[in-house]
Amino acid sequence: MSISLLDFETESIKVGVYLSRTNDENLKIRVFIIPTHLIKRDDHYSVMFNTIVTTDSDKIKPGEMCNPQNILSHKGKVLENMEVVSKPETIIRADDRRIIISLELTSVVVYPELRDPSGSPCVVASWIYFQDVK
Repeated sequence: MSISLLDFETESIKVGVYLSRTNDENLKIRVFIIPTHLIKRDDHYSVMFNTIVTTDSDKIKPGEMCNPQNILSHKGKVLENMEVVSKPETIIRADDRRIIISLELTSVVVYPELRDPSGSPCVVASWIYFQDVK
């Protein structure tokens, strides 16, 4: 069994875009898949990646900063009616193969009282990911 870290080329990053509404705000949630490492064992590939989730609001306002400690002390609201504009997908190349990484959001929780540096509400997302090697 041979395990190796491979160099790869990022072919494309397609942003996932989701629209929703909470309280009096219209939200645009964007999800990016950023590959960081590619590991190969025999003929199997595993992609390590970071996921970036950002939120834009039509009601920018100040508030308590969004961070893990503050999330624990605030009540979030699960977004149930999200419109999927596009799903996130990233394609990388290595060993003359294309590896497609995609995400399916399973839960999105918004914390309206907590705000990011741009004044949009804090959002926490959960997902499952898929990879396809061609």
